[in-house]
Amino acid sequence: MFALGQKLQELRRARGMTQAELARRSGVPQSNLSNIEKEKHDLTVSTLLKLCAALKTEPAGLFKEEPPSTHPVFTRARVERLARALVEGPREKLSPAEAQIAGLLETLLPKPRRRPLPTRKVQQAWVELREKLTGEEINFLLERVQDAQARHEARAAEDYQKLVTSLKRILGRRGG
Repeated sequence: MFALGQKLQELRRARGMTQAELARRSGVPQSNLSNIEKEKHDLTVSTLLKLCAALKTEPAGLFKEEPPSTHPVFTRARVERLARALVEGPREKLSPAEAQIAGLLETLLPKPRRRPLPTRKVQQAWVELREKLTGEEINFLLERVQDAQARHEARAAEDYQKLVTSLKRILGRRGG
């Protein structure tokens, strides 16, 4: 017997999607999707096709017996933690697999005031990352890292403005 609901759930998580997002993309109500993933609801062929289209996968792939995945399943919380670790540190909270992926992503991301890396090194990082993750997972991770960078820069600018305001207040008191 195939655990189709479980395979759909694993695939959804690997794509970094929530149930609500998959429901919206596929047109399948979230309550039905939840019951399908819990194996409490039968799956029609039309529903299977909608879900596979939204997940960008072939239905036949769900019926193959595959060895368990060696790369981590990226939940939204895990992706956000990985992005924060890349931008802000520290990395010791990451698992070894996550730390390896973080290192490869760091090679691919442009850093301000850093000389560009040799093309060969960047290509090698892409190849290694593609062995571990799908293209969609890589793009999702890169988007989250860029979002984390933007949030980090916004907080730094806000902190700088607070510091300037405090200094002006302190210096204004001394001058008067």
